[in-house]
Amino acid sequence: MKLYFQNSKGAERFIADVENEKDAMKHINKFCMERGFTIHYTRVWKTKDGTTVVDVSSHTEFFLIKP
Repeated sequence: MKLYFQNSKGAERFIADVENEKDAMKHINKFCMERGFTIHYTRVWKTKDGTTVVDVSSHTEFFLIKP
C-alpha cells in the first residue's frame, strides 16, 4: 500500500510504503507532528476505487492510502 498527502489544490505527495492502515496512521501522525499540526479529529472513508481517505481535521487536505 502507498500513503500520499493530498494538498488543497489536489496535488499528491508520496509519503511512505505502508503495510496496513495502522502503519499508515503512524506515518500520518509523524507527518503532522513534524509540521506542528494538531489533529483534533479523524474521519476515514473509502472511495469506489478502494482508496482510503483520511481527514485529520483539515477539511481541504487529506491523506490517501492506496492499495
